[in-house]
Amino acid sequence: MELKKLFAGLKRTLVVLVAIAAAPFASADLTEVVFSIKGVSDTGAATYSLTMNDLNWQRSQDQWDWSSDASIDVKDGDGETVFTLSNVSMFFRADPQINLSFSVQAGNADTIFSITSGTLSFDTIQNAQGQASSAFTVTDTNNNGATLTGGNDDGNGYNAYYNGLNLFAGQIPSLSVPVGTQSKSTSDNYPADGYAAVGADVSDMAAKVKFTLSARDLASGTTQYEIVPEPSALALLALGGLSMLRRK
Repeated sequence: MELKKLFAGLKRTLVVLVAIAAAPFASADLTEVVFSIKGVSDTGAATYSLTMNDLNWQRSQDQWDWSSDASIDVKDGDGETVFTLSNVSMFFRADPQINLSFSVQAGNADTIFSITSGTLSFDTIQNAQGQASSAFTVTDTNNNGATLTGGNDDGNGYNAYYNGLNLFAGQIPSLSVPVGTQSKSTSDNYPADGYAAVGADVSDMAAKVKFTLSARDLASGTTQYEIVPEPSALALLALGGLSMLRRK
């Protein structure tokens, strides 16, 4: 009988802890434009965007997502192709997390690419921690070498932001492919392991990729950005839940 009571108490505790751990992520929202890519070169400028209406809501995973392996020629107002976009995928998870993947090919001139995610907002996470990672590959298509040069304000190709334009992490300043080499890849993780303190309470997050790519060459990238409560905050919530059980 005593053993039965013990297991019943443990079960109630587990239910409370799960509910408490999920509580900070009870709601999330996205800006209307969830993905935007702009290419600018000497030949022209063009933009391709996706909105909330394009996304799929996966209730079982608490996330919005979209993907396509179609190749899209993105054209300027005169009908000239400025760049080609393909293999786009993204998801925005309510717990919260933003993942982006893409491939682009520059047109006939060096092209500046600006890729921005929607802003994901959520119930404030106190004493937040985060982790960000990115991986880029550049491919030389015309046997004259290829270069990718970061274009964000900090000189990097990938930026992860919180609470507007506060920078959490900047990664991948450049990547070059020597003549005679087909492609090169690089990646970065911040922190190298686990999570790093943001140094603030966080209520929204966004990602931006910006770089200049040499003419006719290819670049692909994947990025991941996640915000979580610090472990001590979850522990305090758990203790509060246990205290409530004891009072019962």
